[in-house]
Amino acid sequence: MTRKYYLAIAMMFGSTFATQFGAVTASKLFPDLGVVGTATLRLLIAGAIIVALARPRVQRWDRRTWITVIALGASMAGMNASFYAAIDRIPLGIAVSVELLGPLTYAAILSRRASHFAWTGIAMAGVVALGISDSASGVPLDTIGLLFAASSGMCWAIYIPLLAKVAAVDPGVGPLGVAMGAGGMLLTPLGGAGAVVAFSDARLALLAIVTALLGALLPYGLELMASRHVPQRVFGVLASREPVIAAGVGLLLMGQVLPLAAVVAIGAVVVAAIATALGGHAESTETEPLVVPDLPSAAEDDSLAPVPAAA
Repeated sequence: MTRKYYLAIAMMFGSTFATQFGAVTASKLFPDLGVVGTATLRLLIAGAIIVALARPRVQRWDRRTWITVIALGASMAGMNASFYAAIDRIPLGIAVSVELLGPLTYAAILSRRASHFAWTGIAMAGVVALGISDSASGVPLDTIGLLFAASSGMCWAIYIPLLAKVAAVDPGVGPLGVAMGAGGMLLTPLGGAGAVVAFSDARLALLAIVTALLGALLPYGLELMASRHVPQRVFGVLASREPVIAAGVGLLLMGQVLPLAAVVAIGAVVVAAIATALGGHAESTETEPLVVPDLPSAAEDDSLAPVPAAA
């Protein structure tokens, strides 16, 4: 196992910490900006920062590249807006647990061996048990909130392979910034009015910037870099770290003490994640990786030349 592989695993955990802290700051914007307005501003700010720093050569992109980047942006828009709508209605632990079933199902589909299905099943069981333990604590569940969480999970499962294709276009993060901007613009008809409110108050503007950095710029950037060294199956199952870190953030920032059932569920998730991470690199030659590192840019690869309209 190479140092790059372990570094990629660390990046994925770092992205989750950033995401959960970003969710906490985002929730403070809901009363003023609304759920969709917060998601819109988060993507637009993060996308603008990345594009300004990376300066992607979009003029060299062909039609297929643009379609892929915009599709990635759409998946981000759906994932962000749905997740924020979910945590506005149901507890964070339950929302993350339900959302996680999307990428874990995707990981199970990619599995080719019984052991892969077994570890994925353990991770799923832990996630489901975590959600059940939260609901058993007396917290009322909102059906619409659960549906929003499930919708976010579906978008997350779509996001994983699209991220692979976008990462293959350019070794940098420029395409990711364009995708974020596209996602933000797709949400503008619904969240634009709410997003504008942030600029009327310095506190709201600062919270919006912090939310964009923690909730979009850092996690998506770290996942993009990690995706070049982690097989798709491992990438999907390691998403099981989400409820674990969410529980820790909830304890740290919200004083939420978890019952024993939740601790056991988290343990199952951790075991599955570690087993998958340790075994993933050894099997990476048999499992298709997300992308091949250091692919040529559009300027160096004729395969990225413009495609005829009839293609």
